[in-house]
Amino acid sequence: NNKNGKWVLRTGKIIDWPDIKLRGICTILVGANIKDKSIVKRYIDAFSKARANLVIFYHHPDQVLSWREKKHDEWWSKDLVKEIADYARYLNMEIWAGFNHKFKRGKFLDLEIGKNSNFYDPHAKNTYQFLFSLYDEILKTYEPSTFLIGHDEIYGLSTYKKNKKETTASIFANDIK
Repeated sequence: NNKNGKWVLRTGKIIDWPDIKLRGICTILVGANIKDKSIVKRYIDAFSKARANLVIFYHHPDQVLSWREKKHDEWWSKDLVKEIADYARYLNMEIWAGFNHKFKRGKFLDLEIGKNSNFYDPHAKNTYQFLFSLYDEILKTYEPSTFLIGHDEIYGLSTYKKNKKETTASIFANDIK
């Protein structure tokens, strides 16, 4: 209501209870053009004040590879994202972390990646040793309560069928088991 040129709000008792146990945001810290931790911390502050209790840090595998190789020119550094995650924890927010599986053949020379796929060959000998080294980077950096393996955007699994009886569903199931 507008009363004598002033806005008047009705008052009442606010009862807040979380209908949903986890209320959060997913952030993908990519690229060098916005490497400003204060912006991200203000973003996390705003969500915390809105009663969010979860921050999901999601990465491209290229970024995690750059941490392992200690190259940070293109991406947010491991120390910087750790500082942001620690800040979210300070606000009593839970941390989840992971990465998508959009692998680029030219960048991941240690993985066998089919021509028509963005996914590694799950049958190849050293696949999981390499993949787990990337997982370790995320686990050491964030110490998340939940780790996301990001298999939702993959294509080209049929490239890796070894015989007619093997299905893409069985390849997928064996990979995540």
